[in-house]
Amino acid sequence: MQCAPFDTSLAGPVLESSVREVEPAMAAALVGAQQMAAMPLHVRVAIVERLAALVERDAERLALTMTWQTGKPLRETRRETVRAADTLRVSARAAELLAGEQVLTDTTPAGEGLWAYTHRRPVGVVVAITPFNAPLNLLAHKLGPALIGGNAVVVKPASAAPVTAAQLVELALEAGAPPEGIGLLIGSSDVALALVSHEDVAAITFTGGRTAAEAIWHAAPMKKLVLELGGNSANVIFEDADLAAAARACVRGAYSNSGQSCNSVQRIIAPASVAGALVTLLSDQVRALRVGDPFDPDTDIGSMVSEHEAARVCDWVAEAVQAGAETVAGGTRSGATLRPTLLTGTHPGMRVVDEEIFGPVAVVLTYEHDHEAYALANQTAYGLQFGVFTGSLDRALRAAAELEAGSILINRSSNFRLDSFVYGGVKNSGIGREDPRSTLRELTEEHFVVFGGRP
Repeated sequence: MQCAPFDTSLAGPVLESSVREVEPAMAAALVGAQQMAAMPLHVRVAIVERLAALVERDAERLALTMTWQTGKPLRETRRETVRAADTLRVSARAAELLAGEQVLTDTTPAGEGLWAYTHRRPVGVVVAITPFNAPLNLLAHKLGPALIGGNAVVVKPASAAPVTAAQLVELALEAGAPPEGIGLLIGSSDVALALVSHEDVAAITFTGGRTAAEAIWHAAPMKKLVLELGGNSANVIFEDADLAAAARACVRGAYSNSGQSCNSVQRIIAPASVAGALVTLLSDQVRALRVGDPFDPDTDIGSMVSEHEAARVCDWVAEAVQAGAETVAGGTRSGATLRPTLLTGTHPGMRVVDEEIFGPVAVVLTYEHDHEAYALANQTAYGLQFGVFTGSLDRALRAAAELEAGSILINRSSNFRLDSFVYGGVKNSGIGREDPRSTLRELTEEHFVVFGGRP
């Protein structure tokens, strides 16, 4: 039985798999991998394009399901359905990458008279493990490229948001994917580990936390891994920035989906000379956010995924306050709903600064000189996306060179993303990249062919 986090009286049954179902699922996937590999590319592209159209057709049903499962406001889940359809179409357009390229052979005398080229082939069976926070679009990021690449996919969604995954799999079957080509197992971490360790799995694409990623790493030696993990995003504001625009971007980026995003705005790093004015702008906008029923289209902030997670974040905030931080806005909760929170007076050594909060909390840190801003931003085990706000091209270029993250966004918050953008991090933020083009490369193998004269 799954209960809605914002109203536990809203509940529904969910049938879970056990480890016993892994073997028949894999047997079917092996058949599906052969079917998908033999399918002409134009047919695979047509399936993914039809799936995008079906997501648009069922957009409201998908959005309502996501809101029920996660407490994410309907305003945001409606946007997610649009993004998922776009992601699938970008995946279909990425099919051109499978063509490969001609390779020069006559760069040395030994290669004269030869002709060579590369092309990409499917890896076989892909396991896709998805999180709760964007259950539709993040599955689309895995499913679209995997199918375009000619693979079979077994989906293991987060236990907190399995129904959205089931709906997308049903739509993929309606779009023409063979039943053996796409499977779904809803279950615990034991099911996930049994899947990733299975000898017939060729690749795993996972979005989630570091602890689970390390378990997958150890359970799946010699398999292709794409691990999109957490973040502790820095957003550096320079004194020449448009403060009002920076504040608006940071508030949007910090509190959407109750901060439950790996690239959420967490650390706002501002020069001491303008920090007071910036905090005023931030706090006014944070207090103006509408918190409430996620099914209300006017709601900005719904609930977190569970009361347990909301209580954890509150504990972190209380711990920071006890260590000298000040709560400028928010800091209180009702059940799984935590009011958007802004902290000042924070410093490294506090968990709200050093670790990924994954909740609706942003902290303000101050600096005197630019090099201190870079050092503060890089003082983290994560490096997914960082935002930079400045009116100076020189500063923007210097920041892009100094900051240790997979993506640096100039005059956009760390939470800004187009689904066609290259996406992925450094340090503990993951391995590989997860935009459709990059994922298609990760879930296919490059093959090299040489034609020679008579031996």
